[in-house]
Amino acid sequence: MSDYDSQIEEWLVLAKGGPGSGEHEGHPFRGNGTTGGVPQSRSHDNPEGEKSWSHGQHLDAASSHMAAAQAALMRGSHGVAMRHFNTAARHYAWAAARLNTNGADPMLHQTAKTGYAAAHHAGDAAEIANKDVRAYASALRSGADAHTLSLLAMKAQASHSEAVKAATTAMNNESEIGAHRMSAAISGAIPQAESA
Repeated sequence: MSDYDSQIEEWLVLAKGGPGSGEHEGHPFRGNGTTGGVPQSRSHDNPEGEKSWSHGQHLDAASSHMAAAQAALMRGSHGVAMRHFNTAARHYAWAAARLNTNGADPMLHQTAKTGYAAAHHAGDAAEIANKDVRAYASALRSGADAHTLSLLAMKAQASHSEAVKAATTAMNNESEIGAHRMSAAISGAIPQAESA
């Protein structure tokens, strides 16, 4: 007989992450770093005209939406930025799913998955900033007292800063994707040039 006490008196509850980890409330689970981009893409409808798109076409579309989101954010159009970031996230998810199916370029697959999470986070941050800026504007229009306006203004500024920070992270990932794609294109061109 074992010396091990088989009576367990205290159970530990294990929970994923902590405050700030994973999706925020209201979102379904859309996958993580080990799910290959497939659950994320299934959470987003692929419009009829995009069903036959390659991963490259999805990455090109994501890049365009990321640039539009960044421009909108810099001019203070947080709601527009949110929509562009979320659309970019959808394209990253579909690119990752295509790459997972093809089994090609694991680094690009991983970077597209990271792009999905980063773009969604940037979209969420832009949404919060949009809400806080609108709350300040509404209070200003309704003639709120100076103290309330000061607090709402500080909250809006902090939210905008968080949105810019999240957008910077997402844009850095977009730059990595662009650099990797350029490197792959150059690497593919060299053997073709040598065989010519």
